[in-house]
Amino acid sequence: MKKPSTGSFEIFAERFAAASKRAGKEQYLVPYFIASHPGSGVEDMIELALYLKRHGYRPRQVQDFHPRADGHRDLHVLTASTRSRWSPSESARRLTDRQVQRALLLFAPENWTARRARLRAGRGGLDRRRPDC
Repeated sequence: MKKPSTGSFEIFAERFAAASKRAGKEQYLVPYFIASHPGSGVEDMIELALYLKRHGYRPRQVQDFHPRADGHRDLHVLTASTRSRWSPSESARRLTDRQVQRALLLFAPENWTARRARLRAGRGGLDRRRPDC
């Protein structure tokens, strides 16, 4: 989706906090989370969930990416400029795949959908309540 890196987000968050403090206002960043992007899988969602937890974000809502109806959902956009044909990318096609990605970002320990996905990905140790889990 050509989004900026997490480093860019962290710089923005620091500047936002500093500007809010200078203005004497209590303001909050409310990032918008979307799961099931073409090219993202369970491991990507686990890594994003760990990043969010380390930085104190607790998403209450996560939206699913819904592809356009014209059939281009499985094409990896970044390859379009480097190749004459776009290449296929992984995507969460089934409802259960999308539910798993969404559940992982919400990282509720009692969520069995997310727990099963972590176990299948070999990341069962992430169920503990430590900040790095």
